[in-house]
Parts: sequence; C-alpha cells; structure tokens
Amino acid sequence: MAHDVQQATSREAEARARAHKRLEYSRSSFERVAHAVGALYVPAHVDIEDALIEAYAIPTEARRVSASLDREQEARPEARGTVIVARHEGAI
Repeated sequence: MAHDVQQATSREAEARARAHKRLEYSRSSFERVAHAVGALYVPAHVDIEDALIEAYAIPTEARRVSASLDREQEARPEARGTVIVARHEGAI
C-alpha cells in the first residue's frame, strides 16, 4: 500500500487498486499505512542509507560518476569569488 501511495496520490492508489480488484481499501487506509511506514523509516533513514552504501559493490568497469541535483539555492560568496547561479528555462 505504501508503495502504491509513493507512485501516486492516495486517491489514485485507491482507484487503481479497485480497478485491479486488489487491496480494495479506502483512501484514508492508504494514507494511514504510508504515514506509518514513513514514521518507521525517518528515524532510521541515515543508518539504512549508510548500510546500503556500504553493501553496494562498485563494478570494476565503472569509470564515471553521475550526480543529479533537484534543489535550487541562492548564490553565495565562496572563498575565491562569487558563485553565480543562473536559472534557465528547461535546464536540468
């Protein structure tokens, strides 16, 4: 149920479950389960993420690192000058 709510809203998860004739619970049940899972995950997320990072074996063929940033920040002065953050239409 929590996975279904992660993929869409609780209303959409409820409708999809009813359409597929599985987990035919109310929207509020989907929300309650998702919040319960979140309440268990949040206090342990740092330990969980650290364990996953430690357990992951980087393939020997790996040659690059790729990163994706999804937050914007204001420009701030740095030690060697000023960082200019420009926002472009459609930029990643």
